[in-house]
Amino acid sequence: MGLPALESGGSLAEGPMMKTRFRIGRFIVLMTVLSALWTAFALAQAPLLSAELQSSLQARGSDAAQQALAEATERAVKAGASDEMARSLIDHIDEHALPMATVAAWLENTARLGEEGLPLNTVLSFYVQGVAKGNSPDRIEPVVVMVEHRLREAAALIDAMGPSSNVESRRKVIDDVAWVLGLEGVSKDDVSRPLTLAREEVKPVESLHSPVVTFGTLIASGLPSETSFDVVNAAWTKGYRGQPLERLGTALANANPSGGAPPQHLVNEVMQLLDRENSQDRFFQGLDELMGREGYRLMPSVGISEDPMGNRPRPGIKDPIRDNDKPAPGSR
Repeated sequence: MGLPALESGGSLAEGPMMKTRFRIGRFIVLMTVLSALWTAFALAQAPLLSAELQSSLQARGSDAAQQALAEATERAVKAGASDEMARSLIDHIDEHALPMATVAAWLENTARLGEEGLPLNTVLSFYVQGVAKGNSPDRIEPVVVMVEHRLREAAALIDAMGPSSNVESRRKVIDDVAWVLGLEGVSKDDVSRPLTLAREEVKPVESLHSPVVTFGTLIASGLPSETSFDVVNAAWTKGYRGQPLERLGTALANANPSGGAPPQHLVNEVMQLLDRENSQDRFFQGLDELMGREGYRLMPSVGISEDPMGNRPRPGIKDPIRDNDKPAPGSR
């Protein structure tokens, strides 16, 4: 008779214990969820700007003008602006030479371009270059306006090919086309020709980089646009895409021992080699032999500048801020 009572007592004792364990378990789950939510909130509230950029802003104080600068900076960086270039502008603020309000306006303009899907760092780099060279805002701003015009022209040409799902690829290719539009003597009709080559590709916008840059590289070397397109078209027809196409263009553009455009007879020989060789490996072997036989350079010889979007070398481009006697990009 006593044993059942003990078993019954044990069951009654386990009831509160189970409830307590359940409450503890539910509390742990709740705390885990709250912890995850707090982590997500903390990440969302994490500073958008780097410590270095925040330090540069804090050095400017905290009045209304400085708050406007901070807001413009954050908006620009959120849109994709280079943290380093934004910091360079802020560090150059000077009450007389470069007012804070001017830098805030420039960063707002940069942000707007980024929000429109344009390569904002291209424009930002012109602000930075101009300031670094000691140019006044009233000399820098007209150049930036012309560069923006060139970027918008390029965007219109790119978007006419159809939508691109890759925002960064579109920005980079707009930058490519805008660069070529800025080369002396190049028109929109000229640039439209290499664009047509990629129309039948699976991803036409993403495929544009190599034909456009190769076309521009050859023009920058001094070849006429017609000849430059003939070379690109011949190589594209033979299946050259991406790095092989750019390699061909770079080799030919830098071949002249005395600088300037490659000799016409060399261009003709390269075209014949393209037509003759079905293997790209054999073509480049033949190209190396041709260059060596003729005593042409195999290394780049023209000036190289850094592209702020793609970090790729490009043949030297006239500097519209420094050289005011030459037409600035986008002025045509």
